[in-house]
Amino acid sequence: MEKGNNVKKALYMLLAVLFLLSIGDGIANALLGSAWPAISADIGAPISYQSIMIPVYYAGTILGSLTAEKLMGVFSNFFPALGRAILLLAAVLLFSFSGSFASMIALIVLIGYGIALGQVLLDGYMARHYNAAAMSWLQASFGLGGMIAPLFLAYTIGVYGSWRMGYQVAAGAAALIAIVTLVSMPLWRVHAPILPARFAAGRKARENSPAALDGGRQRVTAKPIAELFRLPGTRLILVNMVFFTSLEVSIFFWCTSFLVEAKAFTAAAAASYMMYFYGAQVVGRILSGAIAMRLQDSKIIRASQMLLLACLLCFLFTPASALPLMLVLIGLFTGPIFPNLIHEVPSIVGKEYSQGVIGLQNAAANVGNAIIPMGIGLVCGRVGFGVFPYFLLALLVCSIIFKFALDARRKRYPAVE
Repeated sequence: MEKGNNVKKALYMLLAVLFLLSIGDGIANALLGSAWPAISADIGAPISYQSIMIPVYYAGTILGSLTAEKLMGVFSNFFPALGRAILLLAAVLLFSFSGSFASMIALIVLIGYGIALGQVLLDGYMARHYNAAAMSWLQASFGLGGMIAPLFLAYTIGVYGSWRMGYQVAAGAAALIAIVTLVSMPLWRVHAPILPARFAAGRKARENSPAALDGGRQRVTAKPIAELFRLPGTRLILVNMVFFTSLEVSIFFWCTSFLVEAKAFTAAAAASYMMYFYGAQVVGRILSGAIAMRLQDSKIIRASQMLLLACLLCFLFTPASALPLMLVLIGLFTGPIFPNLIHEVPSIVGKEYSQGVIGLQNAAANVGNAIIPMGIGLVCGRVGFGVFPYFLLALLVCSIIFKFALDARRKRYPAVE
């Protein structure tokens, strides 16, 4: 009984560490967009240069997504988690001292790589070992980090006139997270060895290792990308994720511009209203975690998509005075979709292949995020931001279509566990 209680305690403590890691990823992810106006003024770069930083950042995330499974196959889960925590600490701290656009380009690749590596590791680990509620709360933690970063950046820029100090505060948070990760090493043994069995000293140790006794079910073994693409449902999973995350990221990048250019809001008011969206998204993910105890991932996704469709249709014709409320509703209903799209992967392709497919899922999302929102921005810049809601509606309709196609295929090809 005591041993069972100790295992349960370790599971909850490890879950807290995973949430903390996700908060750190959210902070690092939100830094550039929040600080860029101050950064561009400080280094003498045009504000439009952010359009160069964004695809470079996503190039780093794509690389991180594609190499994550290989690293976990070699080093299990703990050492990649610790390594990316240290990498983010170093990259964010160096960014705070950077004085040139070229050096920032190099560092933003490292930041993107560390965030993506962490997200693939955390998403895959959560999908394999915890329930859908925990997955939703993990993504809520990422959103919480995204809300924290603008707050302390606004303070350090407003009070001290220094974006660099804001980055250094973020580096301090990253240092704390790296220390907690290091101290948490014994907890990672609850699901699998700290290192794969082949690193154990001696044959007897390898044979008696948790991985060997468990038949290796908990280990991540890297699968060839071609093999992952041949799995029934993989390509639909990837395309669906591209359309949905492009919708989310387009809101992040361009909704403020839409409110200013098409609805005549002031820049300050538009920025404050976007905080409603971020906050509602976090709430949506927390509520999704509670609902996930009763409903399957797929049902939550479909219900959220239909409610979001209704909101976007209303968004087309909503008067300016009601737009803040619509942003709250859009945030609330986008919130549950992303974590459940990830958590349903093992039930579609099986646990053996889930980590690899989740890595591809993140990579595909980042490819879409680097291209589609930028294309939307270019079109809106030419024809006006009044068309922006129609792009969001089109992306959501495509996501709904591919979700229904995926569910139909899933009935014909149930996953083999």
